[in-house]
Amino acid sequence: MKDLERNELVRKEARVGFWEWNIQTGEFYLDPDLKALLGYRDDEMPNDLEIWASRVHPEDHPRVMASAQAHLDGETPEYVNEHRMIHRDGSIRWIRVRGKAFRDENGRALKMMGTDADITQQVEALNALRASEEKYRAVVEQSGDGIFLVEVDSRRVIEANPAMESLLGYPRADLLGMTLYDFVETPRATIDESVERILVEGTSFLGNREYRRKDGTVVPVEVRVTLILYEERQVFCVVARDISERRRAEEERHVLEQSLRQAQKMEAIGTLAGGIAHDFNNILQHPGRDPGQRPARSGQDRGGHGSPSQSRGDPQGEPPGEGPRETHHRVQSRELRREESREAGGGGSGGDRSDPRIRAGFHRNPRTPAGVSGSDSRQPDRDLPGRHESL
Repeated sequence: MKDLERNELVRKEARVGFWEWNIQTGEFYLDPDLKALLGYRDDEMPNDLEIWASRVHPEDHPRVMASAQAHLDGETPEYVNEHRMIHRDGSIRWIRVRGKAFRDENGRALKMMGTDADITQQVEALNALRASEEKYRAVVEQSGDGIFLVEVDSRRVIEANPAMESLLGYPRADLLGMTLYDFVETPRATIDESVERILVEGTSFLGNREYRRKDGTVVPVEVRVTLILYEERQVFCVVARDISERRRAEEERHVLEQSLRQAQKMEAIGTLAGGIAHDFNNILQHPGRDPGQRPARSGQDRGGHGSPSQSRGDPQGEPPGEGPRETHHRVQSRELRREESREAGGGGSGGDRSDPRIRAGFHRNPRTPAGVSGSDSRQPDRDLPGRHESL
């Protein structure tokens, strides 16, 4: 491939066109590739400087002309400008022009040559990036969390938002240039270990940390770190959230929980004390009866439907609600009365052959006073034989 053909291919791929202006004669030449940048064929756009200049965006036209004149006057070593031009379809194309004047021995410009390149895509990408940066900068600036950038090697702070300045109490001028070791309340070795881990993982949630403020106080923070690309280099983007209020709320909640548990313990103790007091009260009101025993009701208390043995005062009757302990005591009392009855009847193997009235006397409740009515309260006849044995 010849050099001319190679250059032609490069110009088309790069969307670059060539121009030449003979200042003495006014002749102006436009490369067909340059005309194609604005959507024109070679025969549709005349080689005329004024017509070409009319395609420059009205807002940019004065600046373009002033830049070209400054170079012609020798004020600048090169004519360079970026401006907008109007495409044939009405759209806007961004053009970067670069040219140079050729002069005689007296420094007077004889002709000017240069190139125009279509940089629309680059400019649009740059504008989008700037818009994005402005948007994120606005978010960062207005964020309530402290956000700052740190150089990887030096651990030096290179950017910080207003919230970070307020968090640490340092003005921006003092904060920029400080290192992590200056305000992070963590051993230097621990900081270095965290840096190495983030370099491997790319992002890391460090959890709770403590930062020392300018006035010497310590503020608890929740920290998250991400490795990002900033100005063509890797830096740490650190987000530090002040959790002082959260920690204070957690401490208050802990105190309330402790108070609640203490109140529950006191309530349980009060309930237990009340139960014990109730049992002692029963003992004092009913001496000799087990605290858990319910008093037996007579047949009349149950509407006259009691058992015959209970209505007759038979010791075999079992009071309702009687527990094992009461039953055991009742059986022992009954056996004792039987033994006494056998002794009163002669103590022989013939069993209890004493007078029924005597047996009734021994079956009577010993606490029942003499003379009280009832089958169990009858006294043995003093004239009956064997009276001395029953006593």
